[in-house]
Amino acid sequence: MSYIDYVEAKILKPLGIDNNKIGVRLADFSNIEDLVQHYVYAYNEFSLEVWHEKLPKFNIAKISDFPTWLQIPFYEFSIYPAGVLRMSARSRATCLQMFLNNGSSILRHQSIVEMRRPIDDGLIPYYSPNSADQLANVDVRLDWYWLMKNNGRRYFGHEGSMPGVTHSKETYETVMNIYMSLFECFDTDIM
Repeated sequence: MSYIDYVEAKILKPLGIDNNKIGVRLADFSNIEDLVQHYVYAYNEFSLEVWHEKLPKFNIAKISDFPTWLQIPFYEFSIYPAGVLRMSARSRATCLQMFLNNGSSILRHQSIVEMRRPIDDGLIPYYSPNSADQLANVDVRLDWYWLMKNNGRRYFGHEGSMPGVTHSKETYETVMNIYMSLFECFDTDIM
């Protein structure tokens, strides 16, 4: 069974996510123009050069109307299990709801607990010598993390990035139940 077939059968279908609206390859979509375009911020006039050095085959270009932004054309990676599962925000919210709900038919509660357990009890602080707003006390977990910010609040989150795409989800610990209530307001016929 291929990776995407496994993901569809064992994860997306049990969660009620329409398999026709997700994909790992561009060929999985009937119209790639429906996908979100990828952009990166150009910090200075040398940004385009730096991106061309890092990703010479990506054909990254300046946007004439917005000189501080660069466009990265659609791309595929052979290592797509590392983070190239394209789906709608609503479908992604369904996955997050399952995780915040401490499991479902696809993950037992104990599996969620294990994913939240720190690896080697490692507290890895961010290194930023010039930052006045330096983050501290980041527990490294299998997929998710707890983050203590300077305001003393703990946040539960997950983040990742690929060229031109970045996501970050952080939820304040004491309002996780409010988020769950909001998720329950969604239509049951989603995705």
